[in-house]
Amino acid sequence: MLWVDSVIIAMIFTCALAGIVRGLAGEILSLTGWILAIGTGLTFNREFSILLTLTVANPAVKVALSFAGLLFITLLIGNTINALLTDIIKGTNLGFFNRFWAMFLGSVHGGLIVATLILLAGLSPLPSEPWWNNALLIPPFQSLAVFMRDNIPSEMASYVNYH
Repeated sequence: MLWVDSVIIAMIFTCALAGIVRGLAGEILSLTGWILAIGTGLTFNREFSILLTLTVANPAVKVALSFAGLLFITLLIGNTINALLTDIIKGTNLGFFNRFWAMFLGSVHGGLIVATLILLAGLSPLPSEPWWNNALLIPPFQSLAVFMRDNIPSEMASYVNYH
Protein backbone atom coordinates (compact mmCIF):
# COMPACT_ATOMS: atom_id res chain seq x y z
CA MET A 1 0.00 0.00 0.00
CA LEU A 2 1.40 3.36 -1.06
CA TRP A 3 0.91 6.80 0.42
CA VAL A 4 -1.75 7.61 -2.21
CA ASP A 5 -3.80 4.60 -1.07
CA SER A 6 -3.65 5.92 2.49
CA VAL A 7 -4.80 9.33 1.30
CA ILE A 8 -7.76 7.78 -0.55
CA ILE A 9 -8.76 5.76 2.53
CA ALA A 10 -8.41 8.86 4.72
CA MET A 11 -10.61 10.91 2.37
CA ILE A 12 -13.37 8.30 2.31
CA PHE A 13 -13.13 7.74 6.08
CA THR A 14 -13.27 11.50 6.72
CA CYS A 15 -16.35 11.84 4.51
CA ALA A 16 -17.99 8.89 6.30
CA LEU A 17 -17.33 10.56 9.68
CA ALA A 18 -18.65 13.86 8.35
CA GLY A 19 -21.78 11.98 7.25
CA ILE A 20 -22.26 10.63 10.77
CA VAL A 21 -21.93 14.15 12.18
CA ARG A 22 -24.23 15.74 9.58
CA GLY A 23 -26.90 13.07 9.73
CA LEU A 24 -28.86 11.57 6.86
CA ALA A 25 -30.63 14.73 5.70
CA GLY A 26 -27.43 16.77 5.74
CA GLU A 27 -25.54 14.05 3.88
CA ILE A 28 -28.26 13.70 1.23
CA LEU A 29 -28.17 17.45 0.68
CA SER A 30 -24.37 17.46 0.58
CA LEU A 31 -24.15 14.55 -1.86
CA THR A 32 -26.82 16.16 -4.04
CA GLY A 33 -24.78 19.37 -4.00
CA TRP A 34 -21.66 17.50 -5.16
CA ILE A 35 -23.54 15.73 -7.95
CA LEU A 36 -25.03 19.04 -9.10
CA ALA A 37 -21.61 20.73 -8.87
CA ILE A 38 -19.92 18.06 -10.98
CA GLY A 39 -22.80 18.14 -13.46
CA THR A 40 -22.60 21.93 -13.67
CA GLY A 41 -18.85 21.79 -14.20
CA LEU A 42 -19.16 19.21 -16.94
CA THR A 43 -22.14 20.84 -18.65
CA PHE A 44 -21.03 24.48 -18.67
CA ASN A 45 -17.26 23.99 -18.78
CA ARG A 46 -16.99 25.01 -22.43
CA GLU A 47 -18.92 28.26 -21.95
CA PHE A 48 -17.01 29.17 -18.79
CA SER A 49 -13.57 28.45 -20.33
CA ILE A 50 -14.17 31.25 -22.87
CA LEU A 51 -13.73 33.70 -19.98
CA LEU A 52 -10.18 32.39 -19.49
CA THR A 53 -9.07 32.78 -23.11
CA LEU A 54 -7.07 35.96 -22.50
CA THR A 55 -5.39 34.79 -19.29
CA VAL A 56 -4.67 31.08 -19.87
CA ALA A 57 -2.98 29.81 -23.03
CA ASN A 58 -2.80 26.07 -22.30
CA PRO A 59 -6.13 24.43 -23.29
CA ALA A 60 -5.84 21.64 -20.69
CA VAL A 61 -5.21 24.15 -17.89
CA LYS A 62 -8.10 26.27 -19.14
CA VAL A 63 -10.41 23.24 -19.04
CA ALA A 64 -9.24 22.26 -15.55
CA LEU A 65 -9.59 25.80 -14.18
CA SER A 66 -13.03 26.34 -15.67
CA PHE A 67 -14.26 23.00 -14.30
CA ALA A 68 -12.76 23.71 -10.86
CA GLY A 69 -14.23 27.22 -10.82
CA LEU A 70 -17.72 26.01 -11.68
CA LEU A 71 -17.39 23.19 -9.15
CA PHE A 72 -16.36 25.65 -6.42
CA ILE A 73 -19.12 28.17 -7.15
CA THR A 74 -21.81 25.48 -7.26
CA LEU A 75 -20.53 23.87 -4.05
CA LEU A 76 -20.54 27.25 -2.31
CA ILE A 77 -24.18 27.81 -3.26
CA GLY A 78 -25.09 24.20 -2.39
CA ASN A 79 -23.39 24.37 1.01
CA THR A 80 -25.25 27.58 1.84
CA ILE A 81 -28.58 25.94 0.98
CA ASN A 82 -27.50 22.81 2.86
CA ALA A 83 -26.74 24.82 6.00
CA LEU A 84 -30.11 26.55 5.90
CA LEU A 85 -32.10 23.36 5.31
CA THR A 86 -30.12 21.31 7.83
CA ASP A 87 -30.96 23.83 10.56
CA ILE A 88 -34.64 23.43 9.72
CA ILE A 89 -34.47 19.60 9.68
CA LYS A 90 -32.18 19.29 12.74
CA GLY A 91 -35.09 18.75 15.11
CA THR A 92 -35.79 15.25 13.80
CA ASN A 93 -33.59 12.52 15.25
CA LEU A 94 -33.76 9.08 13.68
CA GLY A 95 -31.00 7.53 15.84
CA PHE A 96 -28.98 4.59 14.52
CA PHE A 97 -30.78 4.47 11.14
CA ASN A 98 -29.97 8.13 10.57
CA ARG A 99 -26.28 7.75 11.42
CA PHE A 100 -25.74 4.44 9.57
CA TRP A 101 -27.17 5.63 6.26
CA ALA A 102 -25.44 8.98 6.68
CA MET A 103 -22.12 7.13 7.09
CA PHE A 104 -22.86 5.06 3.97
CA LEU A 105 -23.73 8.13 1.90
CA GLY A 106 -20.67 9.88 3.33
CA SER A 107 -18.52 7.04 2.00
CA VAL A 108 -20.18 7.37 -1.42
CA HIS A 109 -19.58 11.10 -1.21
CA GLY A 110 -15.88 10.47 -0.49
CA GLY A 111 -15.64 8.07 -3.42
CA LEU A 112 -17.18 10.66 -5.71
CA ILE A 113 -14.64 13.24 -4.57
CA VAL A 114 -11.76 10.78 -5.16
CA ALA A 115 -13.08 9.91 -8.64
CA THR A 116 -13.38 13.62 -9.50
CA LEU A 117 -9.80 14.26 -8.35
CA ILE A 118 -8.60 11.32 -10.44
CA LEU A 119 -10.56 12.68 -13.41
CA LEU A 120 -8.77 16.02 -12.99
CA ALA A 121 -5.43 14.23 -12.53
CA GLY A 122 -5.95 12.81 -16.02
CA LEU A 123 -5.38 16.36 -17.29
CA SER A 124 -1.83 16.26 -15.90
CA PRO A 125 1.20 13.97 -16.23
CA LEU A 126 0.43 12.30 -12.86
CA PRO A 127 -0.96 9.06 -14.38
CA SER A 128 2.46 8.35 -15.89
CA GLU A 129 4.17 8.42 -12.47
CA PRO A 130 5.33 5.04 -11.08
CA TRP A 131 3.42 5.46 -7.80
CA TRP A 132 0.19 5.97 -9.78
CA ASN A 133 0.58 2.65 -11.56
CA ASN A 134 1.59 0.81 -8.35
CA ALA A 135 -1.29 2.10 -6.22
CA LEU A 136 -3.93 -0.42 -5.14
CA LEU A 137 -6.92 1.92 -4.88
CA ILE A 138 -6.45 4.14 -7.93
CA PRO A 139 -7.65 1.55 -10.54
CA PRO A 140 -11.26 1.24 -9.28
CA PHE A 141 -11.62 5.02 -8.99
CA GLN A 142 -9.87 5.48 -12.33
CA SER A 143 -12.53 3.21 -13.88
CA LEU A 144 -15.19 5.54 -12.47
CA ALA A 145 -13.21 8.55 -13.73
CA VAL A 146 -13.03 6.97 -17.21
CA PHE A 147 -16.82 6.48 -17.09
CA MET A 148 -17.18 10.14 -16.14
CA ARG A 149 -14.75 11.16 -18.91
CA ASP A 150 -16.74 9.17 -21.48
CA ASN A 151 -19.88 11.07 -20.48
CA ILE A 152 -18.52 14.60 -20.57
CA PRO A 153 -18.26 16.98 -23.52
CA SER A 154 -15.61 15.85 -26.00
CA GLU A 155 -13.79 19.20 -25.71
CA MET A 156 -12.88 18.34 -22.13
CA ALA A 157 -12.61 14.57 -22.53
CA SER A 158 -9.93 14.87 -25.20
CA TYR A 159 -7.49 16.27 -22.60
CA VAL A 160 -8.04 13.50 -20.02
CA ASN A 161 -5.47 10.74 -20.49
CA TYR A 162 -4.37 7.92 -18.20
CA HIS A 163 -1.49 6.52 -20.27
